[in-house]
Amino acid sequence: MRLEMGRHYRAEDGTKRGPMDSRWDLDLFWEKGQTGPKEPGWNRDGSVNDRYPNPHGALIAEWQDLTQITTSFGLLDEETQKALKAHEGGIEYYCSDGTWIVLGFPIWDKGKTYRAKPEPKRETFTGECRAMVFQRRCPTLTDEGTQGQPGKYTAEVVDGDITRIVWEASE
Repeated sequence: MRLEMGRHYRAEDGTKRGPMDSRWDLDLFWEKGQTGPKEPGWNRDGSVNDRYPNPHGALIAEWQDLTQITTSFGLLDEETQKALKAHEGGIEYYCSDGTWIVLGFPIWDKGKTYRAKPEPKRETFTGECRAMVFQRRCPTLTDEGTQGQPGKYTAEVVDGDITRIVWEASE
């Protein structure tokens, strides 16, 4: 492997390192934003620099986002297979109908496609609405008409599903 400026790499400890920076007259790379060659760094081949060692170990592969894998497990390089097996945030399996399902215990079939489960998409919405309660049942929120008590709401949504709504009456 040969490091390149601006790219990300996976270190031995599994962390994402980069983007890389260097100077034309040095054969040493460090992470962009560091002050330069006196910071912990790596040699051009990704090995740990003896003069400026770092706590992350050698760089072992170009960084691949494990949530974006679309290749069969058997066709992945050995390092990516190891990283996927070691991932602790959940594994998804690609179904023939085009969907991904979460697996509790993957069998790591070489002909199947697996990926790390992506982080859930979280959104928060706020707005004004009116709240009404009919016959002591669940409150209804509406943004139409003049019935009900005016107020403001905050809705938290995870992967398109409402997980929490807070409504406060206007003063």
